[in-house]
Amino acid sequence: MAAVQAATFATNTEPERGAIQLEVALRALLDHSPRLSSDQEGQRLQLLGELALARVALLRGEELRAATIMDRLLTIAELSGSRGEFDEETIGPRLSQLLRERRAEDLGAWTRLRVHCSGPCAVFVDGRAVKLERVAGDGVPLSVGEHVLWIEEGTRPRREWLEVDSSGELLERSTGASVEPPPPSLAAGTLELPPASMPAGPTRGEDRTKAILPRWLEIAGVVTGAGLGGASASLLVLDGRCVGGGSPSGPNACANLHQTQAGGVALAAAGATTLLTSAILLAIDERRRAHVNGEDGHD
Repeated sequence: MAAVQAATFATNTEPERGAIQLEVALRALLDHSPRLSSDQEGQRLQLLGELALARVALLRGEELRAATIMDRLLTIAELSGSRGEFDEETIGPRLSQLLRERRAEDLGAWTRLRVHCSGPCAVFVDGRAVKLERVAGDGVPLSVGEHVLWIEEGTRPRREWLEVDSSGELLERSTGASVEPPPPSLAAGTLELPPASMPAGPTRGEDRTKAILPRWLEIAGVVTGAGLGGASASLLVLDGRCVGGGSPSGPNACANLHQTQAGGVALAAAGATTLLTSAILLAIDERRRAHVNGEDGHD
């Protein structure tokens, strides 16, 4: 949650970089859907993060993307049993107007998700617990865009990233069907690598150019690690300062102070781990490619 909070804050100072960090952090947050479903603070940070992404999209002039993000927020709010009400003074007039426009859309026209469990199970959509009688009956509405489905049945949780391309469809899932794991993501401070054995060495005819990870993922890890480091610095600087401005000492000292030191330290460690791991993997793979290209030049 510290990563979501820091990335949301970063969108105020560096919208482009902050938005990238925030998308990664929000995706990582959904890797803990069952826990998020009962964590009110985590849910609040998730919604504020979605609002921050919509605001950045509006700043870029990407009206359609902003509307898609807002629809996803309304999906989450509907799953929580609310209408997604936010104070205009908190989110600003442009987001408030967009929220009103998107709320006026007919949810009945959205794609619906229906889940059938072969036994007792728990279903979570976008980090919200869904009643079984609802998701197995009429289903739950999903806006166009990406959503995560998490099913707990027995001892092994199952999850699937759903890509909704158009409205009016019916998506049906059954616990008897195979569910593909989500694509790899850079969670805050972790980079999960598939187990691999170290070969004795390639021989001629074998694929000596095979990388440990895709090059784009290694570069993304370097960028994300550096971004997390920058966000942690912002949190450490903010710690102990007055909320809303003012002086923390003197006769007119403010009552509320930012308490962001713990989050800043955790984010700094996460950024360093991600940056170092990704940089090492990238260096190893680049050296492999250079070595193979050198050998090919002498063939």
